[in-house]
Amino acid sequence: MKDNTKVKSENKSNLKLFEAFAGYGGASYGLQRAKIPYETVGYSEIDKFAIEFYENNLPGILNFGDITKINPHDIPDFDLFTGGFPCQPFSQAGHKRGFKDSHKSERGNLFFNIVEILEAKKPKAFFLENVRGIVNHDGGNTFKVIRNKLEDEMGYSFHYEVIKASDYGLPQLRPRAFMIGFRDEGILSGFAFPPHL
Repeated sequence: MKDNTKVKSENKSNLKLFEAFAGYGGASYGLQRAKIPYETVGYSEIDKFAIEFYENNLPGILNFGDITKINPHDIPDFDLFTGGFPCQPFSQAGHKRGFKDSHKSERGNLFFNIVEILEAKKPKAFFLENVRGIVNHDGGNTFKVIRNKLEDEMGYSFHYEVIKASDYGLPQLRPRAFMIGFRDEGILSGFAFPPHL
């Protein structure tokens, strides 16, 4: 396993990030663009091309690999969990099997691996992303399970919005459901999604 000490900062106030389903490192890129001081303590990704790209652009960060095989207690403490968990079980293009999807490591249930990590590490905040279809999947029951688990059982606040990339000046629709929550709502009082351009 790689040593991620190269990316650690002496600044103790840096936001500590764990990226699940990291892809090419979109969460890191967003924090860089927003000029937020941060430190990535690790990430989870299994696609070999995404890993190669991630390591070329963000060298020295430990990949914990398959999220279904991670012992959450092996992850260093962090403040922010991000993850765009697999969308195929909830999308128009998929079979809409949701939590019953059994393709590739039961991808429909990977949300519950997120829950295990959140329960063990208790970060200050999470940022999750999926297709807009997740909001109404199975008559809204899937989203209700997600919200109840995070808000009622785990004590996070829960904010969500379906946002189109075109609302922010990009040349595509790409509507996605964004879910954001805080363990202590006071750390970001009056949170609201940014207004459309």
